[in-house]
This record gives sequence, structure tokens and C-alpha cells, in this order.
Amino acid sequence: MSNHLNCLTKVPIFKSLSKEEMNEVLKIASHKKHQKGDLIFNEGDMIRQLFVVSEGTVKISKYSYEGKEQVLHLLNHGDFFGELSLFKDQETTSSAEVIKDSVICTLDSLKLRNLIEHNPEISFKILLELSKRLENTETKLKYYALSNSSEKLAKLLLDLEKNNIVIFPVNKSILASNIGITSETFSRTLKKFINNKYIETISNQKIIIKNKEALIELIY
Repeated sequence: MSNHLNCLTKVPIFKSLSKEEMNEVLKIASHKKHQKGDLIFNEGDMIRQLFVVSEGTVKISKYSYEGKEQVLHLLNHGDFFGELSLFKDQETTSSAEVIKDSVICTLDSLKLRNLIEHNPEISFKILLELSKRLENTETKLKYYALSNSSEKLAKLLLDLEKNNIVIFPVNKSILASNIGITSETFSRTLKKFINNKYIETISNQKIIIKNKEALIELIY
């Protein structure tokens, strides 16, 4: 078994399958390497595969009529996308772009549907994962409900904070899009927090929170 296809055994929706059932899944799977910047699909494309991230990071996003990007999800090892192709053929409403060199496993949707008919546990687990994404979308809506960039950045830092340490999982432009502000506004607000001694930067990706109470007061 390919090491990359072996990642499918660790994906939540397939974890409960028996060895024989897993072998059936592997028969309809393949994998492909992608470089940063590659588009897996674009908004409006018709797709007939379920995609699983074996390595790297994939960004799911869509654009407004004004051309402004909104990042919907950042997917890493074990995450899947293109799940709507399992239920019906339709054009995608978002795009999928590789933002870190990746290996993507693909499964033919029609063949996977046939497997699901005999393994309803798979469809249950897919719905469970989709419910988690809905919760993630609700969290993003909370960012948009905040009135200004200071509130949005304060919430982001508090969400990412562990023991007063914040490590950005992706670059600042993607984080900015994720909370609904421009990268310029993100950098400007971050600098303001540094000047106010709310935070201290250790590196481009790592921050120490120096005044957590001040960040909390910005939100509430």
C-alpha cells in the first residue's frame, strides 16, 4: 500500500472500516503531488471526486463580486473536501488552492457512493465532520459581527493563544482574510498592539501575549 494512500486509514470517516472494507476504499483511490499555488478546482467547476489531504495545506475560499477573497477553511493532513460530489453532481461554489506543497488523495465519487450504500457508517461520519465545519463557519460569523479590526485581531490572538503564546499556523495575509480584514490592516493593527504593549513579537509567526486582559476588554 502506498504511504500516501495509507493516510486514508487515519481519516475519521474511514477509521471504523474493517480491513476488507478499507481495501475496497483503497481500490478506488489515487494520489497526486501538488505544488504551492496549484488550483485543485475553481469556483464553478464540476467535480466528481472526494479529496483527502495526505500532506500539506489546502485553502478553500470564494470571492465576492468585488473580487475580495474570503477564506472558508484551511485543511491539513486527514481533512477532506469535495464532499458534496457524493450527494449530487453540481458546480462548486468555492475554490481549492494548495498553499503548502501537498499530496492529495482522490476517490471517485460514484464508486464511493456505492461503498457508502453498504457502509452507512461512512455517511454518518461525513455528516459529523460537516457539522464540525458548520461550527467553524459560525465562529467566522462571530468575527464578522465584531465592529473593527482591533476587536477581530484581539479575538484571533485569544483563539490561537496557548499559555500566552500565539503561533500563526499560516501567513498573515491568509489569517487576515480569514477574519475579514485586509493584510495591511492586519499588520497595522498588530503593530498598534505591540506599541500598546499588549503583545511582543518573537518571530514572524510567533507572538507572546503580554496583556491578555487588555485584549479581552477590546472584545467585551
